[in-house]
Amino acid sequence: MHLTDNQHLKKLLIQNITKELILSLYEMEKITEKWLTIYNTERPHEALNNMTPIEYNTLKNLE
Repeated sequence: MHLTDNQHLKKLLIQNITKELILSLYEMEKITEKWLTIYNTERPHEALNNMTPIEYNTLKNLE
């Protein structure tokens, strides 16, 4: 079975879009992981008396 030019172009387009989506999802995952690391370690939290989670855990472990 031979693909027509349109079918072939459509197949290539779908493959390209799929590849771009996968790369975008991978990049988004990396950006989210970086943000979560900063949020959970470096950013002060009001609920933790304006300390970072690391500072709060260190203080709690000293008690």
